Amino acid sequence: MSLTIPTNLSKPILKPKLNSQLNTKVSRLVVFCSANSSSENGSTPPVSSLQAFSAALALSSILLSAPLPAVADISGLTPCKESKQFAKREKQQIKKLESSLKLYAPDSAPALAIKATIEKTKKRFDNYGK
Repeated sequence: MSLTIPTNLSKPILKPKLNSQLNTKVSRLVVFCSANSSSENGSTPPVSSLQAFSAALALSSILLSAPLPAVADISGLTPCKESKQFAKREKQQIKKLESSLKLYAPDSAPALAIKATIEKTKKRFDNYGK
């Protein structure tokens, strides 16, 4: 790994002089730094330990951010598909919609809207029951 660091950042590039020509030549001094990956004394090079740390950090963040599956048996809760109250509520809502359906002609617009609402209600309760 090599790193280039310019050393002329703190010095002004051009120094204007009065009544003379500007010197347009600017010399740059560049320093190259490199790390040798030698494992003579059995230690791991800093590059590989940094890579291992970043990989471990990425893996742990992925594992910790994954959502945990929901468990319904916490504090006495039961799943909807096993709940008697849930089945009763579904039956009541569908019965209410079917009773209002009887008031209209089978092919009228309100009847078709109520039939669509019944289907949506059944689908909603099926999704909650999963």
